[in-house]
Amino acid sequence: MGLQWVFFQAILAGSLVLAILQSWAASVSAQGQGFLSLNCGGTNTFTDKNGIVWVPDIPYIFTGSVSQVSASAQQEEPLKSLRFFPGSRKKNCYILPVTPYGTYLLRATFLYGNYNTLGKPPSFDIQFNGNYWSTVSISDANTRVYYELVLAPPANDISVCLAKSTPTDNPFISSLELRQLAPSMYPKVQENKALSLHLRMNFGSVSTDDIRYPSDPFDRIWSSDAPLVNNYIPLTTNRSVSPGITFDKPPSAVMMTARTTANSSLALGYSFSLSTLTLNYYVSFFFAEIATLAPTDARIFNIDLTNDINNASFFGPLNVQQEATAAFTSVEIYANHTSLQGPATFTFRPTSASTLGPIVNAAEIHLVFDSLTSGTDNTDVTALEALKSSFNLTSWTGDPCLPAPYTWDWLDCNNSSPPRVIALRLSNMNLSGTIPPSFSKMTALTDIWLDNNNISGTIPDLSALTNLRTLHLQNNSLTGSIPQSFSQLQHLQELFLQDNDLSGPVPTKLGSTPGLTFRFSGNPNLCLPDNTSCSSTVPLPPSPVGSTAGKKKSNISPVVIGVVIGAVALILIAAFVVFCVRRANVKALERQQIPLSPLSTANTGLMSHKDPPKQTQLYTFEEIRIATQNFQKKIGEGGFGPVYFGCLADGQEVAVKMLSSTSNQGKKEFFNEVDLLSRVHHKNLVSLIGYCYESKEQILVYEYMPNGTLRENLYGSMVSKRPLDWKTRLSIALNAAQGLEYLHTGCSPAIIHRDVKSNNILLNKKLMAKVADFGLSKLAPEEGATHISTMVKGTAGYLDPEYYITNQLTEKSDVYSFGVVLLEIICGRQPINPQLSRPELNLVEWARPFLQEGRIHDIADPALRQNYNTEAMWKVAEIAMMSAELHGVNRPTMNEVVNDLKEAIHLEKGTAAPISDANAASPFSANQAQVFPRPHRGPLDHSSDFASRENSVVEGR
Repeated sequence: MGLQWVFFQAILAGSLVLAILQSWAASVSAQGQGFLSLNCGGTNTFTDKNGIVWVPDIPYIFTGSVSQVSASAQQEEPLKSLRFFPGSRKKNCYILPVTPYGTYLLRATFLYGNYNTLGKPPSFDIQFNGNYWSTVSISDANTRVYYELVLAPPANDISVCLAKSTPTDNPFISSLELRQLAPSMYPKVQENKALSLHLRMNFGSVSTDDIRYPSDPFDRIWSSDAPLVNNYIPLTTNRSVSPGITFDKPPSAVMMTARTTANSSLALGYSFSLSTLTLNYYVSFFFAEIATLAPTDARIFNIDLTNDINNASFFGPLNVQQEATAAFTSVEIYANHTSLQGPATFTFRPTSASTLGPIVNAAEIHLVFDSLTSGTDNTDVTALEALKSSFNLTSWTGDPCLPAPYTWDWLDCNNSSPPRVIALRLSNMNLSGTIPPSFSKMTALTDIWLDNNNISGTIPDLSALTNLRTLHLQNNSLTGSIPQSFSQLQHLQELFLQDNDLSGPVPTKLGSTPGLTFRFSGNPNLCLPDNTSCSSTVPLPPSPVGSTAGKKKSNISPVVIGVVIGAVALILIAAFVVFCVRRANVKALERQQIPLSPLSTANTGLMSHKDPPKQTQLYTFEEIRIATQNFQKKIGEGGFGPVYFGCLADGQEVAVKMLSSTSNQGKKEFFNEVDLLSRVHHKNLVSLIGYCYESKEQILVYEYMPNGTLRENLYGSMVSKRPLDWKTRLSIALNAAQGLEYLHTGCSPAIIHRDVKSNNILLNKKLMAKVADFGLSKLAPEEGATHISTMVKGTAGYLDPEYYITNQLTEKSDVYSFGVVLLEIICGRQPINPQLSRPELNLVEWARPFLQEGRIHDIADPALRQNYNTEAMWKVAEIAMMSAELHGVNRPTMNEVVNDLKEAIHLEKGTAAPISDANAASPFSANQAQVFPRPHRGPLDHSSDFASRENSVVEGR
């Protein structure tokens, strides 16, 4: 009867959800396509007075309770109901369907309404796609507050999460709205950037009512400027105003009103309360001339910005009549990433040529969210989805690890980028189902607790979990044999398999693994192998009295138990003695000679060099600590970890790179770099002086490069100190190319760097460039082979697309990356510019059409001020584009790149003479070097042609 009742309830619930979805689908045509309006906590579908269809939130969230606001709140639907989230769960998430890379407006609304009769609105956080959005702050029970985003999600859904910021406050939400915007709107919103609304203002409105759908087809909420009015004159027209060429398409209803001053001697000023912190804002003003002007009238004005950190011209002069290409066509002025600090005052100040006061119709100010997270590692997310499905954990939604510390309650994550799942804590959760095979793809896992559940099926192959330390599977219903692959997990310390239904022989290696606590009692069909055979009918002893086993029975006598325990103990003791002796021998050898990494033994004798091997010093941690003065001066940060300045006892300055506890690199990359840099030596490769491998410390000691990275010198922190002129850039390009050429042709077998980028090209005192960071390097394919098949690694923007698609690595992958570096040197731009309006438009694709049209000067870094030989610039651009060809077979070799760069230097010098020293720091004499100051770039392109402004938005710098 109970089972039948559960089945009936499931059918009923499914029917309700289906009916809701059908009702919502039928209503889409009644409003803008891409609208989704959730009545949180509601049970009915309805259409509001504006024609917007609201649906219950049941299909989009699996958790929470529902309630009604108090009668005193006196709000219309959908604000009569709400969903709240009691309990200890850190966050509860909605999942909303979207089209990837579409531009969306997302709005969350909150009305407390004293639903819980406590009289005190709670405080909590709201998050989106693993990013912090805002802390919800509500002043009183009957005030509606809403938070709004504009974003372009890269996936087919958006997660909106309500998170506990204090243990006693339960989050709640009244409504959640999603509006799809036109593709051209808010062009600076990208996959890694979003806008959070600060204010949206309708100037000159005769009503205090908000303007929204259907007056605004995108359902933005435009508020009246009445609270900000300072005796300014309202203007109104009955004629429709077209949004014209504006990107953000203000609605006609908003543009039909405006504010102005009585005459041209008066300025128009508005103050906006902004954050007390220095943040980046996206500011937009909209203008349309809606008054009837005489032929001699002119409305020309500048816009000034005044706040705690700015006191300068924002834009101007602006002539609204001339800027508008047709009657009542609006003009949009905006600034991206403008640093503001509250309060900020924008003043519209007439020029001497103006006969009328300034005018403004509408405004938007958004806070810019830069560098949005791409979320938890996608491999882990996919594996977790399979695990959730198998164990019926589907109520857990949103990003599992982000934003920290709001992870799912039953897992732990590290701080790498992207974060990885390192522990699963699912003990005693009454789970049933099987362990999915994709479990093994969560390769960062160190600890797994699945004990005391009802998990069935066999144990999958977990040999890929090389970091695993703890695996607790006891007290389940697992069947099959114990995988032999467990013996391959070198870091495994606890393996608990007792009290299951496992069968077959116990792998003998597990009993002799040093440092492993292995428990397998309470599996009646397991057996210990003997010299002849091992039958599943030869049982093992049960768990000892007082253990958690309880549920298994066995007839084996205590004598057998003693024999088994004694044998295992002797094996473990013997293994421990062997381990200690071997460790002592290794330590003795470390003090006498330079150890080769474990990874290098297979290649011993394979590598030959034109230079003799150079000794690499082994340092103690105490020596490193003293050299860095207790790690006092941090000079950088990479995927491996922080880098510190140090000075050795002999006075040599060094860069000390430490493995971070949150690093996504590890022992393999560490020894790979030690091994390679102990064997390869070239003037254009950063030298490894020594290393430290002590306890948990992994430290690399390099020669110090005081002028930082090429990236810093092109568009980073070093630019203001030492802008690079064109001749210096050419020299750096040749230096770096020669370093890569040596890796490809001067070593046997060749070495593929695999992470060539401007951040891995360092500059010494004389600005000679050296290639660094060999942690991801690979030996090139053996003779007769065309490539190496390997997991794709590298840096976005530099990654060879052919390697990314095929997983086949060749030397031409380095050539592609170096082609991108050459474009950086020419353009002074990032490989993936955060200001580009199209997320798929990288530096190569951005530059190509300019070069095809012969517009070399349009892509050259303005800091060069065209102080370069055009032929030499063209030569480098050709090298860059040939190197960045889609197919590796069409790219040059590094040897060809070096020769072509030498030719470019000849062109720059105006000579055909060969360079005598290919490894020289600079082919130019000191008196030829020139330094040009980088011009200040303001927040706007002040071109008089608005079409040019539009192009600057699309292309971005």
